[in-house]
Amino acid sequence: MNQTHLSRDKTSVFAAIGVLVLLVYSPYASLARTAEDYLRAFQDGRPEVKTGAIKSEELARCYAEGADDRSCPWKPEDFKRLTSALINLLSDPNPYIRKEAAQYLTSSTDSRAIGPLARLLTDRDDEVRAVAANAFVHTMVRNEAIVGDLEKLLRDKNKKVRAGAAMSLVLNGSRKSLDRLKEAYDSETDPDVKKLFAETIKQLAGRTER
Repeated sequence: MNQTHLSRDKTSVFAAIGVLVLLVYSPYASLARTAEDYLRAFQDGRPEVKTGAIKSEELARCYAEGADDRSCPWKPEDFKRLTSALINLLSDPNPYIRKEAAQYLTSSTDSRAIGPLARLLTDRDDEVRAVAANAFVHTMVRNEAIVGDLEKLLRDKNKKVRAGAAMSLVLNGSRKSLDRLKEAYDSETDPDVKKLFAETIKQLAGRTER
Protein backbone atom coordinates (compact mmCIF):
# COMPACT_ATOMS: atom_id res chain seq x y z
CA MET A 1 0.00 0.00 0.00
CA ASN A 2 1.46 3.35 -0.99
CA GLN A 3 1.69 6.48 1.16
CA THR A 4 -1.32 8.07 -0.54
CA HIS A 5 -3.58 5.16 0.38
CA LEU A 6 -2.29 5.19 3.97
CA SER A 7 -3.01 8.87 4.23
CA ARG A 8 -6.54 8.38 2.92
CA ASP A 9 -7.16 5.50 5.32
CA LYS A 10 -6.00 7.58 8.28
CA THR A 11 -8.24 10.42 7.21
CA SER A 12 -11.23 8.06 7.00
CA VAL A 13 -10.50 6.61 10.42
CA PHE A 14 -10.18 10.03 12.03
CA ALA A 15 -13.39 11.17 10.36
CA ALA A 16 -15.24 8.12 11.67
CA ILE A 17 -13.89 8.73 15.16
CA GLY A 18 -15.02 12.35 14.94
CA VAL A 19 -18.56 11.32 14.02
CA LEU A 20 -18.62 8.80 16.88
CA VAL A 21 -17.48 11.42 19.37
CA LEU A 22 -20.20 13.81 18.23
CA LEU A 23 -22.85 11.12 18.56
CA VAL A 24 -21.73 10.10 22.02
CA TYR A 25 -20.92 13.48 23.53
CA SER A 26 -23.38 15.78 21.82
CA PRO A 27 -25.42 17.79 24.36
CA TYR A 28 -28.53 16.65 22.51
CA ALA A 29 -27.68 12.94 22.38
CA SER A 30 -29.65 10.49 24.49
CA LEU A 31 -26.92 8.70 26.38
CA ALA A 32 -29.11 6.32 28.30
CA ARG A 33 -32.13 4.12 28.10
CA THR A 34 -32.49 3.12 31.74
CA ALA A 35 -32.75 5.10 34.95
CA GLU A 36 -29.45 3.61 36.11
CA ASP A 37 -27.69 4.92 33.00
CA TYR A 38 -28.94 8.43 33.71
CA LEU A 39 -27.92 8.23 37.35
CA ARG A 40 -24.39 7.19 36.36
CA ALA A 41 -24.17 9.93 33.75
CA PHE A 42 -25.30 12.60 36.23
CA GLN A 43 -22.45 11.59 38.53
CA ASP A 44 -19.87 11.45 35.74
CA GLY A 45 -16.98 13.86 36.09
CA ARG A 46 -16.89 14.64 32.36
CA PRO A 47 -19.05 17.70 31.60
CA GLU A 48 -19.94 16.45 28.11
CA VAL A 49 -21.40 13.22 29.50
CA LYS A 50 -23.49 14.97 32.12
CA THR A 51 -24.66 17.58 29.62
CA GLY A 52 -25.55 14.96 27.02
CA ALA A 53 -27.58 13.00 29.53
CA ILE A 54 -29.57 15.91 30.88
CA LYS A 55 -30.51 17.15 27.40
CA SER A 56 -32.37 13.98 26.48
CA GLU A 57 -35.68 13.63 24.69
CA GLU A 58 -36.45 10.57 26.81
CA LEU A 59 -35.89 12.49 30.04
CA ALA A 60 -37.96 15.39 28.72
CA ARG A 61 -40.89 13.08 27.98
CA CYS A 62 -40.84 11.67 31.49
CA TYR A 63 -40.89 15.12 33.08
CA ALA A 64 -43.41 16.63 30.71
CA GLU A 65 -46.81 17.64 32.05
CA GLY A 66 -49.25 14.80 31.60
CA ALA A 67 -46.55 12.11 31.22
CA ASP A 68 -47.93 8.57 31.55
CA ASP A 69 -46.64 5.00 31.54
CA ARG A 70 -46.43 4.98 27.77
CA SER A 71 -44.26 8.08 27.55
CA CYS A 72 -42.23 7.21 30.66
CA PRO A 73 -41.72 3.48 31.30
CA TRP A 74 -39.59 3.86 34.45
CA LYS A 75 -40.81 2.42 37.74
CA PRO A 76 -41.97 4.86 40.44
CA GLU A 77 -38.94 4.10 42.61
CA ASP A 78 -36.58 4.78 39.68
CA PHE A 79 -38.38 8.02 38.91
CA LYS A 80 -38.00 9.09 42.54
CA ARG A 81 -34.26 8.38 42.40
CA LEU A 82 -33.95 10.39 39.19
CA THR A 83 -35.79 13.27 40.81
CA SER A 84 -33.34 13.13 43.71
CA ALA A 85 -30.45 13.23 41.26
CA LEU A 86 -31.95 16.25 39.46
CA ILE A 87 -32.39 18.04 42.78
CA ASN A 88 -28.70 17.47 43.48
CA LEU A 89 -27.85 18.92 40.05
CA LEU A 90 -29.48 22.22 41.05
CA SER A 91 -26.22 22.99 42.84
CA ASP A 92 -23.99 21.96 39.92
CA PRO A 93 -21.24 24.50 39.10
CA ASN A 94 -22.34 24.53 35.45
CA PRO A 95 -25.25 26.98 34.99
CA TYR A 96 -26.52 25.02 31.98
CA ILE A 97 -26.88 21.91 34.14
CA ARG A 98 -28.62 23.90 36.89
CA LYS A 99 -31.02 25.42 34.36
CA GLU A 100 -31.94 22.13 32.70
CA ALA A 101 -32.40 20.32 36.03
CA ALA A 102 -34.61 23.14 37.26
CA GLN A 103 -36.66 23.04 34.05
CA TYR A 104 -37.48 19.36 34.58
CA LEU A 105 -38.35 19.91 38.23
CA THR A 106 -40.79 22.72 37.51
CA SER A 107 -43.29 20.06 36.44
CA SER A 108 -42.53 17.79 39.38
CA THR A 109 -44.98 17.39 42.24
CA ASP A 110 -42.21 16.24 44.57
CA SER A 111 -42.16 18.62 47.54
CA ARG A 112 -38.44 17.94 48.05
CA ALA A 113 -37.70 20.16 45.06
CA ILE A 114 -39.34 23.31 46.46
CA GLY A 115 -36.51 24.47 48.72
CA PRO A 116 -33.66 23.77 46.25
CA LEU A 117 -35.60 25.47 43.43
CA ALA A 118 -36.27 28.47 45.66
CA ARG A 119 -32.54 28.87 46.30
CA LEU A 120 -32.06 29.39 42.57
CA LEU A 121 -34.17 32.56 42.76
CA THR A 122 -30.94 34.30 43.77
CA ASP A 123 -28.71 32.45 41.30
CA ARG A 124 -26.09 34.58 39.55
CA ASP A 125 -27.10 33.26 36.11
CA ASP A 126 -29.98 35.03 34.36
CA GLU A 127 -31.35 31.92 32.65
CA VAL A 128 -31.26 29.90 35.86
CA ARG A 129 -33.13 32.65 37.74
CA ALA A 130 -35.70 32.82 34.94
CA VAL A 131 -36.48 29.10 35.19
CA ALA A 132 -36.61 29.28 38.98
CA ALA A 133 -38.94 32.29 38.86
CA ASN A 134 -41.35 30.25 36.73
CA ALA A 135 -41.10 27.20 38.98
CA PHE A 136 -43.90 28.40 41.25
CA VAL A 137 -46.47 29.35 38.64
CA HIS A 138 -48.38 26.12 39.34
CA THR A 139 -46.81 25.20 42.69
CA MET A 140 -48.30 26.71 45.82
CA VAL A 141 -45.90 27.55 48.63
CA ARG A 142 -46.55 28.80 52.12
CA ASN A 143 -43.17 30.34 52.74
CA GLU A 144 -42.77 34.08 53.26
CA ALA A 145 -39.08 33.99 52.35
CA ILE A 146 -39.80 32.45 48.94
CA VAL A 147 -42.61 34.93 48.28
CA GLY A 148 -40.27 37.75 49.35
CA ASP A 149 -37.62 36.60 46.88
CA LEU A 150 -40.23 36.50 44.11
CA GLU A 151 -41.24 40.07 44.98
CA LYS A 152 -37.60 41.20 44.74
CA LEU A 153 -37.31 39.61 41.30
CA LEU A 154 -39.99 41.99 39.99
CA ARG A 155 -37.10 44.48 39.70
CA ASP A 156 -34.60 42.01 38.22
CA LYS A 157 -32.45 43.21 35.32
CA ASN A 158 -33.68 40.31 33.16
CA LYS A 159 -37.20 40.70 31.80
CA LYS A 160 -37.84 36.94 31.69
CA VAL A 161 -37.07 36.79 35.39
CA ARG A 162 -39.42 39.70 36.11
CA ALA A 163 -42.19 38.09 34.08
CA GLY A 164 -41.76 34.70 35.74
CA ALA A 165 -41.80 36.20 39.21
CA ALA A 166 -45.01 38.08 38.46
CA MET A 167 -46.77 34.96 37.20
CA SER A 168 -45.65 32.95 40.24
CA LEU A 169 -47.02 35.63 42.54
CA VAL A 170 -50.52 35.19 41.10
CA LEU A 171 -50.79 31.89 42.95
CA ASN A 172 -48.46 32.62 45.87
CA GLY A 173 -48.60 36.36 46.44
CA SER A 174 -50.21 38.29 49.30
CA ARG A 175 -51.69 41.78 49.61
CA LYS A 176 -48.14 43.00 50.14
CA SER A 177 -47.15 41.27 46.88
CA LEU A 178 -49.95 43.15 45.16
CA ASP A 179 -48.42 46.44 46.31
CA ARG A 180 -44.99 45.32 45.07
CA LEU A 181 -46.50 44.43 41.70
CA LYS A 182 -48.14 47.83 41.38
CA GLU A 183 -44.85 49.55 42.20
CA ALA A 184 -43.04 47.38 39.65
CA TYR A 185 -45.71 48.19 37.06
CA ASP A 186 -45.18 51.93 37.52
CA SER A 187 -41.43 51.64 36.92
CA GLU A 188 -41.47 48.95 34.20
CA THR A 189 -40.13 50.11 30.82
CA ASP A 190 -40.59 46.96 28.73
CA PRO A 191 -44.08 47.09 27.14
CA ASP A 192 -44.57 43.31 27.11
CA VAL A 193 -43.63 42.92 30.77
CA LYS A 194 -45.72 45.95 31.70
CA LYS A 195 -48.73 44.35 30.02
CA LEU A 196 -48.07 41.11 31.89
CA PHE A 197 -47.78 43.00 35.18
CA ALA A 198 -51.16 44.59 34.55
CA GLU A 199 -52.75 41.17 34.02
CA THR A 200 -51.11 39.62 37.07
CA ILE A 201 -52.19 42.57 39.22
CA LYS A 202 -55.75 41.97 38.10
CA GLN A 203 -55.59 38.25 38.84
CA LEU A 204 -53.85 38.62 42.21
CA ALA A 205 -56.27 41.35 43.26
CA GLY A 206 -59.17 39.05 42.48
CA ARG A 207 -57.66 36.25 44.55
CA THR A 208 -56.60 38.27 47.59
CA GLU A 209 -59.90 40.18 47.84
CA ARG A 210 -62.02 37.05 48.20
